[in-house]
Amino acid sequence: MSDAAEEPARDPVELLADMLYTGIGLAILAVNKAQVARRDLHGQLGSGLGPLEELLADPERTSRLLTRLQHEVRDVDERLGGVEN
Repeated sequence: MSDAAEEPARDPVELLADMLYTGIGLAILAVNKAQVARRDLHGQLGSGLGPLEELLADPERTSRLLTRLQHEVRDVDERLGGVEN
């Protein structure tokens, strides 16, 4: 026969307490994992904003790029107008 048949039944209160502690432990692990993922994502996004931060720190450069972009858009618009006609 198996040893399980010879073991006395566990106290339901102890079993419930063990389940509660296990649930709390799993919840803590899940929160910690989410925090690590958030920190990793924040680190990746922080390092990815380098060129954008440089651009925002130099308003003169930003103005030049905006003017150039407006000219490019106007040029594309004129070319498309010519194709449509």
